[in-house]
Amino acid sequence: MKCTNYELKKILLCSLGVTLSCAFLLSSSLYGVVFPSKKQSSYTTDIKDLKPSLNIETIDNKKNILMSSSMLKTRVEKSQTTPEIEPVGLKIPKDKKERMIYAGRIAKDGFESNVLKILNSKINKALKDPNEQKSKLSYVKIELDSYLARIIKLNVFAKDYEASTHDLVIKTKTLPSKLKKQLFNQVEEYLSEDRQTFLTRKIKAGKPLNVKEDLLPPFATKMIDKFTPFKGPNCFHAALAFQGENFAKAGYVNIKKQKGYHDYMINYDELWDTINHYFYEINPKLSPLKYGDMIVFFDITNPSSFTNPHYTWIKHTATYLFSNYTFSKGSKSANTAYTIKTLDEEWTTWHKYVKNLGIKVFRKNNKYATKQLPKELNEWIY
Repeated sequence: MKCTNYELKKILLCSLGVTLSCAFLLSSSLYGVVFPSKKQSSYTTDIKDLKPSLNIETIDNKKNILMSSSMLKTRVEKSQTTPEIEPVGLKIPKDKKERMIYAGRIAKDGFESNVLKILNSKINKALKDPNEQKSKLSYVKIELDSYLARIIKLNVFAKDYEASTHDLVIKTKTLPSKLKKQLFNQVEEYLSEDRQTFLTRKIKAGKPLNVKEDLLPPFATKMIDKFTPFKGPNCFHAALAFQGENFAKAGYVNIKKQKGYHDYMINYDELWDTINHYFYEINPKLSPLKYGDMIVFFDITNPSSFTNPHYTWIKHTATYLFSNYTFSKGSKSANTAYTIKTLDEEWTTWHKYVKNLGIKVFRKNNKYATKQLPKELNEWIY
């Protein structure tokens, strides 16, 4: 049976189509075409389900850190001219007796009556606002001005915003060889070659490791135990900057700049989009936590959030270190510091605000997380 020229062309085109389809399917696995998975595992609702891959004995010196007086002065003086700098807020008790005690506690010697007079004036003015009159709070929040800042004890006032953190030391002398190797393998990708060499020498010499100085990546090392004067730098940014400060600042991650906030602020949708493109979800019941894993806290009140998470349900993000420890920042407020906490402390804190709290864990996909990729990965071959 002979084929016409038209029929022959049709057969050849169909054959070519099949060949190209097969080649494309093969190339998707060989050359990096990514089809983001829509499959979501269930939430972790019990902190005990989070198991560490590195359970390391440490010397844990828990301490409280205070915002410095110079930081408070900077915020008071520059917040009027720089919108990104957060003003300092005072919580003035509505109760007159409590207000007197408060004024006496924060005022410099000899200025108690001046401070009380100013506080009375400010709270009376604030209470003229109908919304403030309806408020059930026991205090009124006002901004600390430059004159009031000069006549109060800023170091005493700073205690209202103290944060707890953990100073951790690992005794390598008594650390089993297997754990030494596993620890180095997990942290090495976050450290420069020089710091890797330095870490190796310390471990071999059996010298103790200071977690803040020896094991944290550059951004976390720079910011740990510190407060920033700005509005904006938040837990989302802290988690992404842990993976790489340039990664967190990249235009394909930090897409939107909001007026009145520092550029470091990462929005809910930006975080969720970044997670879906550059991280993959792990099931903590099947895979123990590794150094650098991102722990995302959700409000799972909405039943549909069990199968189809929405970025607005994200409440907090922390980065896992080892054993029971995390690195995080409390919020986008300048009143919160970058600290090391325990998983239990993170859970307890957020369970106060979110009754139906759930956790998901995400791990960076090293193949893509440091490269600038097109927005929709499933539309590209690269």
